[in-house]
Amino acid sequence: MKPVLRVLALAAVIVALTTGAASAVVVTFDDLPTPIGFYGTDPIPDGYGGLQWDSNFWYMDTTIYSTGHPYPSGYLNGVVSGTNVAVNAWALSVGMESASAFDFMGAYFTAAWNDNLNITIEGWLGGSLLYTQTAIVQYTGPAWVTCDYTGVDNVTFTSFGGTDHDLNDDGEGVHFAMDNMTYQRAVPAPSALISLMTGLVCLGGYGLRKWRL
Repeated sequence: MKPVLRVLALAAVIVALTTGAASAVVVTFDDLPTPIGFYGTDPIPDGYGGLQWDSNFWYMDTTIYSTGHPYPSGYLNGVVSGTNVAVNAWALSVGMESASAFDFMGAYFTAAWNDNLNITIEGWLGGSLLYTQTAIVQYTGPAWVTCDYTGVDNVTFTSFGGTDHDLNDDGEGVHFAMDNMTYQRAVPAPSALISLMTGLVCLGGYGLRKWRL
């Protein structure tokens, strides 16, 4: 291979290795401090998992919750890993956001009290709605909901509908549990590699012109 072609090939490899890479993050809520609030719940702290969380987005240690609530609930059924799940406190709309765009892949959802609970999941960028879908989830166990929302800075969750699973369980409402949420960000190329790549491309272009003369 001619030297100039080797340079251009190397530049192409650098481009492939330093652009478009992404790192998936699975947010399990299991590495949060033991909650000390109401029946084993506390607000999800801002910055957890690299995101900012709505003040009504809480997490629950289901073992603590079950101690104070011996009756069944979908919160307990919704655990995918560990003992913690995220919940929409007071059954309100909740969301999380970031100063930089991310791709929201999806999460596991379980209804706390209702069969056939509806959850509308919206993806936003700069205040503009880019994506929306409504998933139907159950009380009996978690279901993975795929979203694949690319390039958003805010994701919101609004629950509604369904029918009470058990009229005798002393619980009601459109609350839900969320666990093992997955998102990813693009990984920017290091500035030094970008400079090297640019230099190699320029050198290759100069050598190609010289070779043609």
